[in-house]
Amino acid sequence: MLKSVAAIVLVAALAAPAQAGEAGDVAREALYSGRLEQGLADLAPYHERLVQEGSFGIGLIRFVAALEHLAQAFYRHGFAAPDGGPVAGPQLDLPMPANPSPQPLGYPGYRDILSAFVDEMDAARSRCCRRAKWATM
Repeated sequence: MLKSVAAIVLVAALAAPAQAGEAGDVAREALYSGRLEQGLADLAPYHERLVQEGSFGIGLIRFVAALEHLAQAFYRHGFAAPDGGPVAGPQLDLPMPANPSPQPLGYPGYRDILSAFVDEMDAARSRCCRRAKWATM
């Protein structure tokens, strides 16, 4: 009897939707609207007060910005999204025309693109996980 009651309570607790706080709402709005810089500015006070949602929101926005910068750099040099085929399907189909005048890309330029991406990802991780023990791994 006690096990069935505990199971019902557990299922009810897990079925309830997760509630984001105010900082989570700020991050969501910034990501949906595409105003990433404004989102970072709006989340800075939460991060300074050590609100975990604020820190996570800043890390998430920086992560998205890093991906955006990587995609822009690749587009500048004529890279296109791969055909996802039957496995990935339309998720990888981006509604973006091919770059009509791509810039040439050599090894040093490619290294610069990847180095900038790694730096941005490290910055995102340090903000997102600054209070977690595994952030320094």
